[in-house]
Amino acid sequence: MQKLTLYKMSENDNNAEHFLDLIRKSRKGKFKIYIGMAAGVGKSYRMLQEAHTLLQNGVDIKIGYIETYNRTNTKALLEGLPIIPRKQVYYKGKELEEMAPAFNKMAEKLYEYENSNINPLMFEKQRVETIINQMNDGVVGLDGKGKILFINNSGQQLLNLKATDIKGKYAPDIALRNDLLRFILQKDKKKSH
Repeated sequence: MQKLTLYKMSENDNNAEHFLDLIRKSRKGKFKIYIGMAAGVGKSYRMLQEAHTLLQNGVDIKIGYIETYNRTNTKALLEGLPIIPRKQVYYKGKELEEMAPAFNKMAEKLYEYENSNINPLMFEKQRVETIINQMNDGVVGLDGKGKILFINNSGQQLLNLKATDIKGKYAPDIALRNDLLRFILQKDKKKSH
């Protein structure tokens, strides 16, 4: 008899320590966007605070461009952070600032990180995927918000679903059209209460 197992991943805090942990694990460059509802709510200030934390922990960071709007506290946080130097370039009589050489150097470093550290991570990921797919029991992995991270071959057969159709989707939405998945999610919900 085959069995279907549901795995939930815990939610992580979205702070500098979590971001730093992600960088340490992958050693691959990360891009983070700060969103605020209005000007002056602290996006740049928060970004610079986190940049100091990352720099103090040995992460190679660079500031490509920042607009301080002459805010004293924001300007003060720039102290000690590496800023990509700008070069004045003239095009059709207009002065432009060029950062291409610095970006090229950053791209080279990212390439080095990717080639030196990503291969072991990819190998490990493929190894885990192979193990999960070789299991006779069905396995469905969910993140802390209920989105489907993976489903093995047995799980696809038991649920009559294709991984390509459900990966990244909210499991309760898929369960609306799949009785067995709905039953498993309800059973898991009762167990966690």
